[in-house]
Amino acid sequence: MLAQSVRWDYNDSMKHLTPERRFVATPHVKMRITEQGRNNRWVARQLGLSDSHFSRILTGERWISEHHARIVSSLLGVEFGVLWKVSEGTITVSIGTSSEIAGERVPA
Repeated sequence: MLAQSVRWDYNDSMKHLTPERRFVATPHVKMRITEQGRNNRWVARQLGLSDSHFSRILTGERWISEHHARIVSSLLGVEFGVLWKVSEGTITVSIGTSSEIAGERVPA
């Protein structure tokens, strides 16, 4: 079975865990940006990310959230699955404060 990288965020207002899949760029992202006469800076600004962070996403040094990946797909008019693949990795779960996660006693 292929492991999927999923980050589980605890949301106090909903009182449950919500998964967020992580994605990495395929070479088609950069190719489509260039073909359309756009640049990384333009895409980064549409996402509210720095140029350097988006550049790291394109080189595979950083992952991108499904939400942002879908925005890029929409901006470029290309199917999601052509531009992005699920990042391989482990599933991490974080619930509570860092003290609780470290096993330290937290006063009630």
